[in-house]
Amino acid sequence: MMPAIILALASAVCYGLGLTLTQFGLRDVPPAAGAAISIPTSTLLFVVAAPIGLAGTTPDWTALPIFAAVGLLFPAAATLITFEANRRLGPVMTGSLGNLAPVFAVLLVYWLILFWMCRRNLFLRV
Repeated sequence: MMPAIILALASAVCYGLGLTLTQFGLRDVPPAAGAAISIPTSTLLFVVAAPIGLAGTTPDWTALPIFAAVGLLFPAAATLITFEANRRLGPVMTGSLGNLAPVFAVLLVYWLILFWMCRRNLFLRV
């Protein structure tokens, strides 16, 4: 139990530190240039860590195109949006609003399921 708490606290500190340091970096560099530095650095770190994390597993090569497409689009969009929000709102508001994303995702899924079930029930009645 104790290592989980320590890892959670370390994660929160690193997340807050990352948003705060991003604010300092965006004073001198536009968000696009910051993303041009951030994304390749993250990619390099993941490439270095992948052999350790995936040791002993068999890859599913049919999923590779999907993961490649998401891996190309999502990091760039999320980084640019986060950097721009950080520049305009500051690290506290960006972190707070960014952490609400799972809440909105759950609400959207809940709404979609209800919508699908209501439409399905209407078709079953007819």
